[in-house]
Amino acid sequence: DVSIRSTALANDSTIRAEMKAAAVLCIAIAVVCLAAAGVDAGLKAGECEVCIKVVDTIRNGLDKKELKNKPKVLAKIRAYCKTAKDRENRFCYYIGGTDDAATGLLNVIADPLMNGLPTEKICERTKSKDLQICELRYSKASKGPVAREDLQKMRVGELKAILSDLGGECNGCSDKSEFVAKIVALQNAKAGKKEL
Repeated sequence: DVSIRSTALANDSTIRAEMKAAAVLCIAIAVVCLAAAGVDAGLKAGECEVCIKVVDTIRNGLDKKELKNKPKVLAKIRAYCKTAKDRENRFCYYIGGTDDAATGLLNVIADPLMNGLPTEKICERTKSKDLQICELRYSKASKGPVAREDLQKMRVGELKAILSDLGGECNGCSDKSEFVAKIVALQNAKAGKKEL
């Protein structure tokens, strides 16, 4: 009877040790997987374009002396955000640079700026704090005129966004071709051309 109990206790101890080892192994695998995912966390082409433009603009507006003074860097970010429009304003909202912002990520921008970190790295770090920041993109219209052929391949939602960026409306438009015609007319008017 005693030998059976000691054998059962030995088996119980072995099972517990094996379960602990399995749990540690699972945790180690999870840590390695998370670390591997973090290694590939660099920015892809075209990602964080608004962040990159804003950070570059702020960096270019600071001289070397100001870059060493945190209150001046923060003041420059806030000053930029006061005049920012559209997507830049939304970026400022996300980092806490606007008066109505609920977050405060200004230091995530200011500290690396002061330390001379490249803009892409600053935006990569900011992305890790708030994914919305790198989801901000400029519309195709803000990069220059969009060809009619390219417009015809887009969805109506994209066309509406381009039309809005151009400052136009298409009240009563029900067909995709009407949106395309309105965008082409606005682009031509801005370029000073007449539509043929």
